[in-house]
Amino acid sequence: MTTVPMQTASKRLDSEALEHELIVDSRSEMDEQISAAVDRLVRVAYQQGRRTGISVSRLGDRKFIVALDENVPFGVTEELDLHSN
Repeated sequence: MTTVPMQTASKRLDSEALEHELIVDSRSEMDEQISAAVDRLVRVAYQQGRRTGISVSRLGDRKFIVALDENVPFGVTEELDLHSN
């Protein structure tokens, strides 16, 4: 898993990682970085011949995990809110 502040995430995220932990500073940054991570994982899955979906888990106000997930059907992106208010 790769964890980085979002200001530098696009430069430092491992393009082959199966999971990315994101820490965002704003709503617009959240949308942008989650979309970028999903796009990156779609490419990784395609290159590796994986037929899994993607999960986007909210762990806190600013913290998310975007991952290839064997429990999510191929072609589906599932959103989970694991943040307890």
